[in-house]
Amino acid sequence: MSTRTLLLAFCICASSAIAQPRVDGTPHFEPEEGQIVQGSAIPAPEGFAGIEFGWSERRFRRACRRADFELVEREDGRLRCTGAPESLGYPTYLDVRFCDAQLCELEATLDGRELSDKVHYAAYARAYSQALMNLRAQFGAEAARSIRAEDECTAALLGGTSAQCFASEGRARHFWVVGDHEIALKLERSQRRHHIGPELSVVIQTPARLAALSATSD
Repeated sequence: MSTRTLLLAFCICASSAIAQPRVDGTPHFEPEEGQIVQGSAIPAPEGFAGIEFGWSERRFRRACRRADFELVEREDGRLRCTGAPESLGYPTYLDVRFCDAQLCELEATLDGRELSDKVHYAAYARAYSQALMNLRAQFGAEAARSIRAEDECTAALLGGTSAQCFASEGRARHFWVVGDHEIALKLERSQRRHHIGPELSVVIQTPARLAALSATSD
């Protein structure tokens, strides 16, 4: 069966919308296709998964430990909390980055190690549906989205029964711009060694992080 590309891009237009300039930058997971909305009337996120943007590293560490999780310093300069202080509805670990000593980027990733083999791919599909529903409820319809997979794979994902195809060639991405923050939901093949299964992540970047990315790309 031929591979179907599902690409839906649209602008959020409402009388109450407030146009805001977008910070030039290169977010980690910006969709390759589709138009991007520049600002909206929805307020920018103050935090996610029990973590607030603008926190110091010390405060992030304290919040992680108080929730009985461990801290891991990553080789890429990020700091990991092995769980989320506020549950997203599925097992999650958090990787954060600091800009000028303030938390400016958060990536929440489904922790596949907490899933049994029996429910592995179904759990990914359910978590994807849960994450997408939560983000749409908080930030409205996304500015751009694409799902690239064979028909039966897409049907299984949207039906919440399996995300197995997304461990290899399939890819789903959703993208929001809210109050100059950029938000991405992605489900695709993991780039980590020895990781079996796809990777499901929510990434939120503040204007400070986007400005830093822009400066390094110039």
